[in-house]
Amino acid sequence: MATHGRRAGEQSPRSAENGGDERPKMLRRGTSVILRPIKYGAVLFAVDGVLAATGKLHEVSWKSTLDEYLKTRQDVHHEPFFEFEHSDYQRYIEGLERFDGLRTFLASRKINIPEGTPEDQASQETICGLANRKHRKFQELVDSAANLRIYQSTVALIKDLREKGIKVGAVSMSSSSERVLQTGGVLDLLDLFFDKKTADAEGLKGFPEPDIWTKAAQKMGFTPENTIVVDESSAGCQGGRKGEFALVVGLARTSNHRALRQAGAHVTITDFKGYGRAENLQKWMETKDVASVQKEEQEGAESMQTASSMYGKMDLFSSTQEWCIVEDSYVEQVHQLNETIFCLANGFLAMRGNFEEGFKGAMGNSVPGIYMNGFFESSPIKYAEAAYGYPEKHQTMLNLTSSRKICAYIGDTAHEDAQIGMWTGEVSDYRRVLDLGAGTVTRSFTWEDHEERVAKVETQHLVSFIDKNLAVMKYTITPENFDETITLVSNIDGNVTNVITKNDPRVGSALSGQVLHVIHKTQEQNGLFATITQRTTYSNLVMVCGMKNVIETKCDYTVEGRQVDQCCEALIKVQAKKGEPITIIKYITYHNSRDIPDSSHLIKAAGLTLNRGCDDGLKYWLSKQSAFLKQFWEQSNVSILGDPGLQQGVRFNMFHLLQSVGRDGKTNIGAKGLTGEGYEGHYFWDTEIYMIPFFLYTMPDIVRKLLEFRFNTLDGARARAKELAHKGALYPWRTIMGDEASAFFPAGTAQYHINADIIHSLRKYMEATDDMEFLTTMGAEMLFETARFWVDIGNYRESDNKFVINCVTGPDEYTACVNNNCFTNFMAQANLQYAVDVSIQLKSSYADDYKRLVDKLGLQEGEVKEWGRAAECMFFPYDDTLGIYCQDDSFIHKEKWDIKGTPKNKFPLLLNFHPLSIYRKQVCKQADLLLAEYLLGDKFSQDQKKRDYEYYEKITTHDSSLSACVFAILAAELGMTENAYHHFTETARMDLDNHHRNTQHGIHTAAMAGTWISLTGGFAGMRAYNGKLQFNPWLPAQWQGYSFNITFKNSGIKIDVAKGNVTYTLKSGSGLSFTHKDNNVVLSPESPTVTRSL
Repeated sequence: MATHGRRAGEQSPRSAENGGDERPKMLRRGTSVILRPIKYGAVLFAVDGVLAATGKLHEVSWKSTLDEYLKTRQDVHHEPFFEFEHSDYQRYIEGLERFDGLRTFLASRKINIPEGTPEDQASQETICGLANRKHRKFQELVDSAANLRIYQSTVALIKDLREKGIKVGAVSMSSSSERVLQTGGVLDLLDLFFDKKTADAEGLKGFPEPDIWTKAAQKMGFTPENTIVVDESSAGCQGGRKGEFALVVGLARTSNHRALRQAGAHVTITDFKGYGRAENLQKWMETKDVASVQKEEQEGAESMQTASSMYGKMDLFSSTQEWCIVEDSYVEQVHQLNETIFCLANGFLAMRGNFEEGFKGAMGNSVPGIYMNGFFESSPIKYAEAAYGYPEKHQTMLNLTSSRKICAYIGDTAHEDAQIGMWTGEVSDYRRVLDLGAGTVTRSFTWEDHEERVAKVETQHLVSFIDKNLAVMKYTITPENFDETITLVSNIDGNVTNVITKNDPRVGSALSGQVLHVIHKTQEQNGLFATITQRTTYSNLVMVCGMKNVIETKCDYTVEGRQVDQCCEALIKVQAKKGEPITIIKYITYHNSRDIPDSSHLIKAAGLTLNRGCDDGLKYWLSKQSAFLKQFWEQSNVSILGDPGLQQGVRFNMFHLLQSVGRDGKTNIGAKGLTGEGYEGHYFWDTEIYMIPFFLYTMPDIVRKLLEFRFNTLDGARARAKELAHKGALYPWRTIMGDEASAFFPAGTAQYHINADIIHSLRKYMEATDDMEFLTTMGAEMLFETARFWVDIGNYRESDNKFVINCVTGPDEYTACVNNNCFTNFMAQANLQYAVDVSIQLKSSYADDYKRLVDKLGLQEGEVKEWGRAAECMFFPYDDTLGIYCQDDSFIHKEKWDIKGTPKNKFPLLLNFHPLSIYRKQVCKQADLLLAEYLLGDKFSQDQKKRDYEYYEKITTHDSSLSACVFAILAAELGMTENAYHHFTETARMDLDNHHRNTQHGIHTAAMAGTWISLTGGFAGMRAYNGKLQFNPWLPAQWQGYSFNITFKNSGIKIDVAKGNVTYTLKSGSGLSFTHKDNNVVLSPESPTVTRSL
């Protein structure tokens, strides 16, 4: 052990000056105040992996030693040779003392050799001999300067700690560590070096026990309560946590965040770069209790999920702001979650709520994300065991060229330590607001550094609803008490990647590395204008990102353009004056080759968008944005009186639905909208069953575009059906371009009900709009091809001539590949009957259109009759004893899953149990049969619905975000008001309160739409059967009233429910008739308002 050349027991000059372990309450650097009081006295660093990159050297020397030895045993003892692998090093040796690690590894291979003595030669077959052989190899590597790497980021932190009077020690159980530190020039920076010899002399237990850490702290005059430990190994972190040290920092240099946190690290980072100040450690120490409440399963997301589990205590968003989402304090652990919440989009272009200065936190994560709806990569799906008909290619929505970065630095260089932002100084007055009426996100904070320089930062963002290719951001920095050069860097960067799926298939994609490659860069106007053109690797799509910066300030400034690697940036050096704001207005555009097939025209298109955006100016785009949203809210607003939190949640959900939906017939709406990379940006049945009802009764023109998307992908559906030896068309379960992208067929392709779901939405669209032009040119063709499909895949049972559909999966993915899924059969029957009805209608009233379809499809008269026969003979499994519809032929004969007896941390089941273990039990992930009883409610009696609801509610886990809204609707219909209200509240704030602990990967668009249909279909009892609207409203006891607006058959009406009565008001159109509690109501321009009792 050494202390700047002193032996243990000697006191360093700094220690004497500070009176042993007494430290000044407020430290000063020169004349400047350290803003965050430092409340710890010492920091202990492990050597291996923290101070020096010796971990790899240790592993290399162990591998060389042990592979040599194991090969010798193969020759001598005829044992099979299995090489020493990285996993062996991690599991048995890393973090342990040399001899202990060797003993553990040999025991794992069932190898017993003599212990020997420490003096054994390296050639001897003993524990000590092998350990000495490894030690010799390691020293040979260390002695070569080329092999030794000192982590300068850690050294920078040590220097900052020393300057602020904090004692620093290093700990290692390697006998070579002192040599490493001496060679690397680090030893003289330490107050204490504690090595294996000292530990042995003291009789201390090694890691994971805390003895070594504790004794080292004592040697420096401190206790664990005011000492911080830093280690790269799980054993060292475990020892620090056991010893109850003030803070345990894990260096996750191999991205092993999860393992280190499970071992006890309060905070994990990959490197100290960006955290080279004592104040960072203090900040982490103050918030460590939040970061370590519980251990989560997903690497990289633990602390975010931990914090989100405490929402009720943390109150991240004020629920009193009905038109805004306000974040008035920054919580690092939920940074990634809030990137989703504060995402802005327009149905085509989306930008996650990333900070302009980037993210450098230690207790959260960030997913910088910009996406274009329908812009994707298509890469080969790799199967361990493939079979005929498996989908061949992934489709993944790509993270695009980064364009949101604007960074400010004090000084004339962009040096990281001088950056003005959330992680380099003290931040106060923080506030971020998503304004649902303006369609903007604003952020502001006051920043102060260690020199007491204060700056105010204000930002504003919009993604235009008027021009789908345009986004605008405003960045203003005002130095409040200093005159000095401020350097601003605004860039676009092509070095982007996607989130990689780990253990959760809902999180990201299989793409690894960069798949969007830079092929061209341009810069003009000294870098203020720039474009980057990129091409995908497999799908051969091309896109361009462009920026144009406008500088507004009274201060003098210069501009320089630079191209660095894949980045184009503008450096603006401003001679900043106290109190004078400096503003950058950054116009951003994205175009792609799906819209402009001739990719040589993309840069020109980008330039036109940027110049037009700049010419019109920020105020113009803000005005247009608010005007667009004013119209949206006028025709779709929902008001809740008595619960501002639910009111906020409903409006937030509606806003995100508007942001997420494609409107061009080429794109759709993904399960995560455009807010994140969960489910790879795929479109599912969620669109037709959950999202379309919201848009159908508020913005029906959007529904036509969504149905056009299905028509435009009909040829792909025909090809997929043919590939599976079926007639007609089979739509993909998950897709972007129209091809099937689900690699797991039991919960993918087998969900044939997607066909009937699409036709259900077509039928509802026609009932609400009477759009015969769409039906005759597009809809009927989809309808007839799907009817052909059902007749082809089903068959008539010989025993009773019932039409059965075998080997399918229904909405409940906890039951797969079953016979006669009840939901599927009911929906297929409706599909078939609607095909018959439309064929009769077209043949009678639209003969020319019908003939055209008959000729195009080769439709035979006998086919239509067969559709009717199959519909009439459709089989539905039913249990007479229980009086319920069975989810499928075998469902009720299975053993029931013990939901109450399953630990909470084992949900969702799909992440904790093998599919077969789930499939063989009676358990539902979500509503299945009950969904059919809502969608086709006029086919079922109230008594039947009640019996089915009571049975299936008990065996449903609601692991799917699609479940709660269906239960809310049916519970409301059946008079189960408490159940209905409970399920509604689950959907209304599902993402704001992160109920499913995965909103950081993107919103749940189906659940958001489910909020709207829960209120309108549940509380208001709104149904549309055979083109006729009906209402059966009631008022939850918790509310004073609620209202909503709908459009039906070109007439807009408002439904206003209060205590005791409901008022229906015609807002636009020629009038409408409907039923209120089975009584007819007529609204007309002459009599636009009718009030009825509840």
